Amino acid sequence: MTDEDLKIFADDILDFLNGLEASCVKLRKQIEKLWGAEKPTWDPDGIKWSQEKGAKGPFEKSEDVDSIDFKNLVKDLNAQKGKLYRDGYFYWLWQSGSTVGRKLKGKAKAPASQDNAQNIAEKFPEDLRGILSFECQADAIIIKPRQFLGSENFEDR
Repeated sequence: MTDEDLKIFADDILDFLNGLEASCVKLRKQIEKLWGAEKPTWDPDGIKWSQEKGAKGPFEKSEDVDSIDFKNLVKDLNAQKGKLYRDGYFYWLWQSGSTVGRKLKGKAKAPASQDNAQNIAEKFPEDLRGILSFECQADAIIIKPRQFLGSENFEDR
């Protein structure tokens, strides 16, 4: 297997994973629509955070025990074995049980806009662009086929 073959294989796996992730997001939204979304009982903006530096880089720390939001966050962390993800942040409970850390994971998401959808559409070859629809939702751009795409559309270009 050549380096080029390996790169193509890796790109195919990443495309598959992106599709799988999009399906999971859509299914989660459908389940929330059917069963109702569980509203978080805490707001991270209602908690006092201090900037810290750790061995793995910068993070935020809080010991705001007087805040109801902090108390509810600690309850959620205890229910999740001390770790959880929410709105792009990874939260963890320190062993003391009275200190919480958080770190932004990945890049902060910008709201989806029609301009972003147009920019995404331009990345596709013109023939594929014609058989795909690009739709903006709150924080995502949804790409849907208008017809069966067929394997010929995914051959080396």
